Amino acid sequence: FLINARLTLTRDVTLTQPLPPAEGDQLAETAAALSKHVRDARRQMEPEKTCNALWRSGKLTDAIAAARQGVAVYRRATLARLCELQVRVGMKQAPDSIIAIAQEIITIDPQSQRALTSAAQAYREKGDQHRANEILFQLLAADPTDTRIVVDVVNALVATSQWDKATPIIAQAIKDNPGDVRMLRLGFLIYMMSGDRQRGIAVGEEMVMMDTSLADSAYFMKLIIAYRADSAYTKAAEVGQRAVGKLPRVLVFWTELGDALRRSGQLPNAIATYRRLLYHDPNAPVRVQLAQLYDEANQPDSAFIVLREAKAAGEDRQLVGQQAFLVGSEIVKSGSAAYAKAGASQAAAANAAAGERAQAMRAAAEDRKVAIGALLRAISWMSFADSAY
Repeated sequence: FLINARLTLTRDVTLTQPLPPAEGDQLAETAAALSKHVRDARRQMEPEKTCNALWRSGKLTDAIAAARQGVAVYRRATLARLCELQVRVGMKQAPDSIIAIAQEIITIDPQSQRALTSAAQAYREKGDQHRANEILFQLLAADPTDTRIVVDVVNALVATSQWDKATPIIAQAIKDNPGDVRMLRLGFLIYMMSGDRQRGIAVGEEMVMMDTSLADSAYFMKLIIAYRADSAYTKAAEVGQRAVGKLPRVLVFWTELGDALRRSGQLPNAIATYRRLLYHDPNAPVRVQLAQLYDEANQPDSAFIVLREAKAAGEDRQLVGQQAFLVGSEIVKSGSAAYAKAGASQAAAANAAAGERAQAMRAAAEDRKVAIGALLRAISWMSFADSAY
């Protein structure tokens, strides 16, 4: 028979004392061996109680001495050593002092949460993040179901950009704790930061289904950025629509929605979005973007009106002038082409047969009228562009 056991203090289940294995050919013999191990381990209890009493009364040096008495009467003592550990931590002793006593405990009890936690923190304070992470992995192995430990371990790994180690841990934690919003939120953030956008989006959507309050501006922005990075502009627009529906006063989501609609080829909806933004905030500096949309939609007259509004509203004069120059340049090209066509039409009319000359002259006159109109519009655009700078 073989019995592996440990003593656990009722006042705190993290205060434990592992006992040596109790073995025997008969159950009674095994039980007797276990009883002896318990008696031996309990020899540390009076010094441990004294240590705690002295610690609570502020007699820290005496408390450490009492803990050492417990170790003297029972060499495998973890409870007495745990009291010494808490005293040294409370005294804010140097990391090496805390690591030394914590390591004594870990040698006897590799699953001691208190010793492992204190050692990891001490290594962090020393600047040895690699060793701190090793200790945290040991802590997680001791109790992989403790979500508090999961959070500590994952955050430590993220701090050193060890995504390959952090993501499997959070994935397992989410699987083991269905519906745990805290785990979902941590997973969402980690997946997004690590570049695993698809899993991040899926976890994020599950998260906000569990707790709609988590669908905040940061959540929406992360989703929009993720979809945009994958050129999934229709999806980005869908998220933008949800964002402006819930947070209409956060103006950045209106511009994100407008941009996503434009990139997905939905120019009329993009224009309507910027118009709605200006309705909510007439001072929003987005008229230049709106003019660009009108230009892309082949509505130069509307673009011209909006750019004049942008100049009057005090938007960036250089941006206004640049956009006006770009549109004006296109109109100049169009006007030049129309003027060339008008010249060709005029030459063709002059050489036309007598019976066709009248009709050719009318066509030439119409082409000339179009060319003059285009050039006049170009002059207006370029003049405005010049005045806007």
